Amino acid sequence: MRWLLLINLLAVVLLSGAVAIVIEGTPVGTGPHSTPAEASGDINHGVESVQERASADESITASQNDVLRPADLTNSPTAISEPETHEVEVPTYVEDDHGEPTALDGDVGLVAAPDAPIPLPAPRTIETETVAVEPTAIEPAAVEEPALAETADEQDAGETLAPLVVATEGAFAPFNYVDGGGKPTGFDIDVAKELCRRLERQCVFEVRPWSDLMPSLRGGDIDLIAASMQIPSTKPQGVLFTNPYYGSRGRFVTSKGAGIAGPGLLRVAGSQIAVQEGSVHEAYLQNQYAEVSLVKTRSLSEALQHVAEGKVEAAFGDNAAMLRWIKEEGCCTTLGNPITDGTFFGEGIGLVVQEDERGLVDALNAQLQEMLEDGTSARLSDRYFSGSIF
Repeated sequence: MRWLLLINLLAVVLLSGAVAIVIEGTPVGTGPHSTPAEASGDINHGVESVQERASADESITASQNDVLRPADLTNSPTAISEPETHEVEVPTYVEDDHGEPTALDGDVGLVAAPDAPIPLPAPRTIETETVAVEPTAIEPAAVEEPALAETADEQDAGETLAPLVVATEGAFAPFNYVDGGGKPTGFDIDVAKELCRRLERQCVFEVRPWSDLMPSLRGGDIDLIAASMQIPSTKPQGVLFTNPYYGSRGRFVTSKGAGIAGPGLLRVAGSQIAVQEGSVHEAYLQNQYAEVSLVKTRSLSEALQHVAEGKVEAAFGDNAAMLRWIKEEGCCTTLGNPITDGTFFGEGIGLVVQEDERGLVDALNAQLQEMLEDGTSARLSDRYFSGSIF
């Protein structure tokens, strides 16, 4: 019994110690072999670590609750810096009349894009504006220069020739018409001015009705007619014509999608060709294209409109007029080469002078040939027509 009590007492003591350990806890860093001093130091170090962690947590909590001001970011050495922002030049574009992007001149916008790739600008196009305008005549500076004497004897005597009075109708654009300033202009006028410059003759231009041109020339009121007059096969009395300064020929036109390779294919029975009624071009078709069906119109413009609308296979008319129309319209094209036939179309278009001015005609013909050879005639033609009218 005495041993049993001792054993129970020992068990109570051990149990009490175990309970005490559980309730009080074992110091951090102590082990079964730690000394009391080491255990005390470890305890102090553990307390300091816990205090440092608590201080850091309080600092984080305070920084989360406080609102940072610009001054705080500037003055505080630990302020978080803002990310860099790169300014990227981005051209500003607008759509032109064709729907193509076109860069604007002047300042460009700036876009903040620190990490984004720089966008590629749209293709830069040249902004083109298409405007229907009347052709402008070339103004050679030498046209208004004083005239020179016709012969060496007259030059020695100090005599000069009077200005040449050049008349035109002024109602047959683009060959001759009156511009906004009331001055005659057009292809005929450009040719006449160039001739005056080369001959070193002063020229004065007048506008007269078509019916008055020949009577005025025969009566001596004017010296030269530049009005797209056709050179007749039988020369009229009282006047002289120069060599042609452009051809009087016929020309077929057709739509680009018609698929006709040449005029010969129009001879197929049932083909329809539009032509101005009562014109020499109608007479030519009746003589040379009897197997086709002619669609007669009141004007050349109406015949060309039939082609543009696909109502006929082709139209036939004056070569120069056809080239002028094609230059303005993108729907159509010429068909074959110009057709020359003196019986129907004459010998071309010439200038007209008085019958006793043979020397002037010879001088004009020489200069017209030089203009043809040096490319001046083609350059003047290109201002008004899509191809050569010679």
